[in-house]
Amino acid sequence: MKKLLLSLGTLFAAGSLSAADYVSSHVVVPFEFRVDKISLPAGEYRLERDFGTNMVSMVNLNTGRRVRVMWDVAGRSGDKSKLVFEKTGDNYKLIRIS
Repeated sequence: MKKLLLSLGTLFAAGSLSAADYVSSHVVVPFEFRVDKISLPAGEYRLERDFGTNMVSMVNLNTGRRVRVMWDVAGRSGDKSKLVFEKTGDNYKLIRIS
């Protein structure tokens, strides 16, 4: 199986500071992919992480569909974050955000 890294530079830039404090960033995924058993289309996504948690919400900006993924803090190196996909046959599977 082949792994594909989609480097995002500094993934989480400070979002608005409000009662629901979170950090967010936008990313374009150029191919359809799966998260667990959920299939998501190629497109632009907003990634949101609540301060103090290791959960990231991926929101498709066209459809509004949202999935939650664990953020791999231990796998993070430097100030660059990345989405890690694994190619399985003709499909891609998101295996980690670090």
